[in-house]
Amino acid sequence: MSCTLVFSVLLSATACHETATPQEPVRSRFDAVKAAPGALQAKWCDLVHEGAGAPAPDLPRTEPPAPPLPRGRWIWLNFWATWCAPCVRELPLLARWRELLEHDGVPVDVWMISLDEDAADVAKFVSAHRDVVPKVSLRVAETASMDAWTKTQGLDAASSIPIHALVAPDGRVRCVRAGSLAEGDFHLVRSVLRAR
Repeated sequence: MSCTLVFSVLLSATACHETATPQEPVRSRFDAVKAAPGALQAKWCDLVHEGAGAPAPDLPRTEPPAPPLPRGRWIWLNFWATWCAPCVRELPLLARWRELLEHDGVPVDVWMISLDEDAADVAKFVSAHRDVVPKVSLRVAETASMDAWTKTQGLDAASSIPIHALVAPDGRVRCVRAGSLAEGDFHLVRSVLRAR
């Protein structure tokens, strides 16, 4: 028996088996996303905080001192450092996502909060990368205050950076992620921001 004939018989048998098995009705991707937004949030967020029990963002002590977080729009807190390669690599992606979200009608302010020890390192980086650094750029003044912040958000104090926290328009942290962004995560992030 030739290889072509054997392949054809196997292909026919497989096709018959597939049509004989009852299957779920096919849903569009839109229906699947619409049916389970919480599942999408959980895929991107390490921690999802719901309702009045969600923590306040209460930032660690920073230099310069952090202004009050505005209400009525999303705030994306990005904890990073100039020496963190994944942190630096994702900055252009974060800048592009902010623009896409704004275009989609989901205004988001991005705040960068550096964990660098030397303020001069941050200032030099910000000066050289104005195209990807948002308006608000701060530096954590005390490591101990950052450890306390991660614990209030439900993370281990030893969590690696970057750390992303999404603060809802009501001023509560709704999503925390420890780890860098991936190009394909945009629709998951957008689902988190649209869920409130």
